[in-house]
Amino acid sequence: MISSKVHIEPTPLFAKFPKKERFAMDRNKTRPSLGFFVAVAAVFSIFLLAPIHGWAGENAGPVPRWGGLVASVPGQIVLKNVLPYDRGQEPTDLTRYFPLNLGSSWTYKTYLCNASGWHVYTSRVSVVDTRDMGGGVVASAVQYPGGEIEWLGWSSLGLLLFSEEESGWSGVYRVPQYVVYSSMEPGGICSGSSIVDLFFEPQHTFYGTATSSLSHTFQGMANVSLPIGDFLDSAIVSYESQWQEPGYPEYEKGLLVLGRDVGPIFIKALEVWSEQGVSHWDFFLSVLSDYTIGPP
Repeated sequence: MISSKVHIEPTPLFAKFPKKERFAMDRNKTRPSLGFFVAVAAVFSIFLLAPIHGWAGENAGPVPRWGGLVASVPGQIVLKNVLPYDRGQEPTDLTRYFPLNLGSSWTYKTYLCNASGWHVYTSRVSVVDTRDMGGGVVASAVQYPGGEIEWLGWSSLGLLLFSEEESGWSGVYRVPQYVVYSSMEPGGICSGSSIVDLFFEPQHTFYGTATSSLSHTFQGMANVSLPIGDFLDSAIVSYESQWQEPGYPEYEKGLLVLGRDVGPIFIKALEVWSEQGVSHWDFFLSVLSDYTIGPP
């Protein structure tokens, strides 16, 4: 939910990860070739199957290493007992893993790797407002670095994404999109797609539509140790997201580790897109360094 991630070009952490601001504001993009997506898919198959425990390093170089945790980064982070996942049949209450209380904030240290090498930076995500959406659902405005906002709220069935806002544009989901269900068993999948109406702001002038597709799989539970502390009974969620605006696609796949009553504590993902006929990729690891959960 969450992500998104914490990124130089900020993207959602709580719900999904496409950098839609690129597509809304930059019309010079072209569709990556089919061969490029096939090659990336092959990398993804290794990327998501890689264990995420016991990794450290000093210099990773300009290209990620796809074994182990996929890449080494400066410093040391240890994730304990992450694989194999606990695939017991008891469902997990995921509402405890996506707190949206007003006043909550999360600070992350992120290691970004792309063709130019490694970059390390710190970013903050905050819940800055709430809104009654009707039907007993109160949505929270989750604000990312750079000002992008997602409106997310829990219904009795699951976490819903209603709309997104950023300087110069907004996107309203015709049908609110489920991110995860309120209760899921290991191996359970929450997936779907929605048409998004796009508007130039502040005039709120309609200029087109996009299709957003999300798929989150609850993998199971793990005990996780990070520099900030230990997180028992953390939830492991893998995800896939696509943003399809005519001529401007983006695809991302990754893994979230969610602390109980905390939110996303660790994210790893790989993202691909095309700009001016040139295909690009970003690989990143985001690690929670500080957080505050607002009152209920």
